[in-house]
Amino acid sequence: MVLRRRQRLQQMLPRRANWSVSLWLAWIFAILLLTALNPVRAEITGKVFLSTGELPNPDVEIDVSKQENCREHAPFHTQNWRIGADRALGDVVVTLPGVPAPALPDPIILRKENCRFDRRVIVIPPGTRVRFETRDPGLQNVRGIRHEHGKLGRNLFNFGLTERTPAREYTFDQSGIYRVESDIYRWMRCWIVVTNDYGVVTDEDGQFTFPQSAAASVRFWHPQFPQSYELSVTSEPVQFTFQTADASPAVP
Repeated sequence: MVLRRRQRLQQMLPRRANWSVSLWLAWIFAILLLTALNPVRAEITGKVFLSTGELPNPDVEIDVSKQENCREHAPFHTQNWRIGADRALGDVVVTLPGVPAPALPDPIILRKENCRFDRRVIVIPPGTRVRFETRDPGLQNVRGIRHEHGKLGRNLFNFGLTERTPAREYTFDQSGIYRVESDIYRWMRCWIVVTNDYGVVTDEDGQFTFPQSAAASVRFWHPQFPQSYELSVTSEPVQFTFQTADASPAVP
């Protein structure tokens, strides 16, 4: 009886061993297949352009001759466009759909100085605190508006800032697009894009860079256009051109 049991065990062991090897090989094959279909790149780089043509809402100079605190920092212009050499387009929000946003400093600081915001566009994940600071004299304010294209939008907050209260904070819990403005200095505006996707902003040369990523596509958004555009990553560097004819005639 004992001999028969040993013989059965000896017959079963090779089968179990072969099954384990097969499972291991199948697992390795699945990993290789996923890697081939969605390879991890060293980085994703690219550049964004604006096509030629007449701009529907070109920037204009603002008269600040009656603004005592701002005259010495002139000139000031509206901030609809940031166009560089060869029609490179700055201030474009570039995101990787489905790729989680990394942790950011808490809070993010948006500063008013010399009658300007120190940044025009910010990308943050939901739940991020933004600290609004001022280094300018006198009474000022920052107004936060949930943006709706073609509409005035919905007010979220309106903070007064003075030398005694130089900073206020707000937590952006919901994904969406927001405008931060000043009622006193109407040319001041910063766009805040809240998204779960990893995002960056193009520089003055229209360039952007993501570190190591397996993203299959890239999405582009600019405040002057009514929609975002998505492009598959088939080669690098990635290049995308916004068509001037698609821009909105006016943005609040």
